[in-house]
Amino acid sequence: MAKDKSKKIISTNQGDSSKKNSNKKIVDTGVASSKKKVVVKSKPNVGNFETNRSSRTNVATQELLFNRNNYLFIAAAFGIIMLGMLLMMGGDMPDSNTWDESIIYSTRRTLLAPIVILVGLVVGVYSIFRD
Repeated sequence: MAKDKSKKIISTNQGDSSKKNSNKKIVDTGVASSKKKVVVKSKPNVGNFETNRSSRTNVATQELLFNRNNYLFIAAAFGIIMLGMLLMMGGDMPDSNTWDESIIYSTRRTLLAPIVILVGLVVGVYSIFRD
C-alpha cells in the first residue's frame, strides 16, 4: 500500500480573528497501516512581550511605593490604634450583683480611647500621603 500523507493547518485561536499573530499548528497525518502518526509543530508566539534577561532584571529593581519612613509611620499608626483599643477594653464589675456606671462609662473609655484611635488614624493617613 502507498502511504498517503496529508498536511492540515489547524487554527488554535478559537474563533478570535482580532489577534494579529495567529497561532497555527501544522499536523502531519500519515496513514501507513491502521495506526495514525500525528506530529504537532507549533510556531512560537512573537508578540509585544519579550523574554530576554534585561526585562526580567528591570522588574526586580523596581522601586517600592513607600520608603522606610512611610512604613515606620504606618507601624506607629497601627500601634496607636491598638493602644486606643486597649484603653477602651474592660468593664468588669467587682461584684456581679451591683452595677457601677463609673466603671463602664469612665472618661478613659468614652473620651480618651476614641481620641487616641482618631490620632492613630490621622497618623496613618499622614504616613500614606507623606513623600
